[in-house]
Amino acid sequence: MPLLDNTTFAFLDVFVLPEHRRRHRGTVLLDGLLDAARAGERSTVMAEPVWGIDEDGDAGCWFAEARGFELDILDAVRELRLPADLPPLVVDPGYVLETWRGPCPDEWINEYAELRRILTQEAPSGDAGLENEHWDAARVRQDEADLVRVAREMQVVVARASSGELAGHTQLAFPSDGIEVYQWDTLVRPAHRGHGLGLALKTRAMQASEDLLAGRHRITTWNAAGNIHMIAVNERLGFRQTAWAGEYVRAV
Repeated sequence: MPLLDNTTFAFLDVFVLPEHRRRHRGTVLLDGLLDAARAGERSTVMAEPVWGIDEDGDAGCWFAEARGFELDILDAVRELRLPADLPPLVVDPGYVLETWRGPCPDEWINEYAELRRILTQEAPSGDAGLENEHWDAARVRQDEADLVRVAREMQVVVARASSGELAGHTQLAFPSDGIEVYQWDTLVRPAHRGHGLGLALKTRAMQASEDLLAGRHRITTWNAAGNIHMIAVNERLGFRQTAWAGEYVRAV
C-alpha cells in the first residue's frame, strides 16, 4: 500500500502451491488482503497474473476473474537469450551516454529522480487511474541502499543532451545469484524522442554490463502490449515474447 502516491490503491499477490489448490485457501488469503486494504482506506486493488503466450489464461487470471477482478491492461513479457548478438551502438551526435553502478552522481540526482517520477504518465497504461510515483533525491538514495541490502547490482545508462539535460535512462537489474537479468525502467522524454535513444540506451547498458552478463541465461522485460515503439526496440535487440501478464483491478 503506497504511502506517498496512489494512496487509494493496494497491490496484492496471492500464491497457492498447485497441490493445495481447489480447497478455498486462495479465497481465504484474498479475503484477508481485501480486509487489510479496507483497513488502509484503499478503494482499488490491483494484481498481475502471468500466463504462457500460447495459453488462454491460467489459474491466476481465472481466480481473479471469478472474484470480481477485471482486466485493465495487457502486458507482454519478453526474454532475450544470452549471450546475445547486439546491434551496433549508434548515438545521435546531439547526445552523450553516461553509465554508472551504485550511487547516481550528485549532479544528476534531481533530474534522475524526475525521470523515475514521470514513467507512469509516459508509458501506456489502463483506465485504473494510476498516478506518477513519488520520486525525489531521497528516494533515489533509499532505492540505492535497498539494492545493496538485497545484494542486487543495477547498471544504469542515461542520455545527456547537448544542453546538459538528462533526456532518458535505462536500467538492467542483476540479482546476486542465478541465471536471471531484468530490464527495468526505460524512458526517453517526449522532447527527445525520434533520435534512436531507446535502442542506444539499451545497447549501451548491455555493453557496459558485459562482466555481469557472463554466465547469465536471459534478460526478461515487460511492456504494455500496445507500446509498439518500445516493443520494436526490444525486438531489434532480439527479445521474443514468452508470456502475457494482465493488470487486473477491482473495487474493494
